[in-house]
Amino acid sequence: MKPILILVLLLSAATIHAQQSILIKAGKMYNAEQNRFETNRQILLSNGRIEKVGANLTAPAGATIIDCPSCTVTPGLIDMHTHILYKEDAGDKSVLEDGINHTDADRSLRAVKIANTLLKGGFTTIRDLGNSGVYLDVSFRNAVRAGNIQGPRVFASGPILSPVGGQTYNLPMHAQHLVAKEYRVINGPVDARLAVQEHVRMGVDLIKVCSDNTPGNLLLSPDELKAIVQTAQEYGLPVTAHATFDRSVRQAVLAGVNGIEHGYSIADSTLELMKQRKVYLVPTDMSYEGAMTLFRLQKVEQDTNYVHAEINAYKSRLMRAYKKGIPIVFGRDYYFNTGLNEAKASIDGLSSYFQAGMPAHEVLRTATWNAASALGRQGQLGVLKEGATADIVVFDGDLETNFLSAIQKTKWVIKSGVIVQ
Repeated sequence: MKPILILVLLLSAATIHAQQSILIKAGKMYNAEQNRFETNRQILLSNGRIEKVGANLTAPAGATIIDCPSCTVTPGLIDMHTHILYKEDAGDKSVLEDGINHTDADRSLRAVKIANTLLKGGFTTIRDLGNSGVYLDVSFRNAVRAGNIQGPRVFASGPILSPVGGQTYNLPMHAQHLVAKEYRVINGPVDARLAVQEHVRMGVDLIKVCSDNTPGNLLLSPDELKAIVQTAQEYGLPVTAHATFDRSVRQAVLAGVNGIEHGYSIADSTLELMKQRKVYLVPTDMSYEGAMTLFRLQKVEQDTNYVHAEINAYKSRLMRAYKKGIPIVFGRDYYFNTGLNEAKASIDGLSSYFQAGMPAHEVLRTATWNAASALGRQGQLGVLKEGATADIVVFDGDLETNFLSAIQKTKWVIKSGVIVQ
């Protein structure tokens, strides 16, 4: 073996060893399991796991010490609605344009940067929900798992199961074949079962359906939705549904889905049904400031009164669901090609929950404990407790008393016990 290669391997081994044990001395810690902030806590990490949480812990010899008396330490954040393999330009007229104008390699290489940005912004786990070509998200997940890409842990849905046309609007018949590059179109209950089985064979982590295909005007039938859910359950896969208006939401809930994405307009009676059936809601919201920044970057003029009205409607829907006790799970759904940092866009989504009226500890729970529960990883991800995966974010400031400012200041990020930021 060449001397230079030996040196590189020795340095790499030394780095890994140095990061095997880390002691974090936190001025304040968010306990996601108990849903509260705690002061003067210490967290010992070893071999990618949380070894102990307590006061006045003893650091092993050679451990890295992170002393942060003025910071808040949280579990690694989880964004449950991403599209890292999809970008939409301001002038795009169809969700298919990204796949037409860019190769699979283009999209995958672009996603590397997006994933790295999200990770360094504090998101150690993401759930990617389609618009990712033909299982590019599954391949990307595998690359992260293998250590070939630095990024958040990925849970992948594969192509979205959709009504005819996918999420396109007025697509000409001669171009309908392009839909299959992004969606798995469902043609009846028998085909719905086959589609889920195809996804199972490709190794997806969950199934995503379009109960409605906005901006299109179609819905999956109740029988199609039920066939999807029943087949997914047979193979141990959860199902989440894109559903933007009440009829679509209610139909998906009655079919047995685990979660609702967006749910912009939901009647109180449907919220009650969601509560009874323990269906979570992923409000993919943004703040007023975030919305206006997006429009400015897209060079799109918008009436400020209209934007305020839309944001206030989102806030109202969120708080009605939250007050009814429906599990709120964080997801941002940011896919715009504006140059805006994807992690900052996701943080803006969390800020919008706080601005709507949720307390700081409840906002954090949506992106930690609740999200991990929706992933089926409760106690493993999204929590700071003995035996959990050592995913941690250190924010420079007090999230309990100064949430909107501190949430913008990521100081350290640790994924699986390794410092990445």
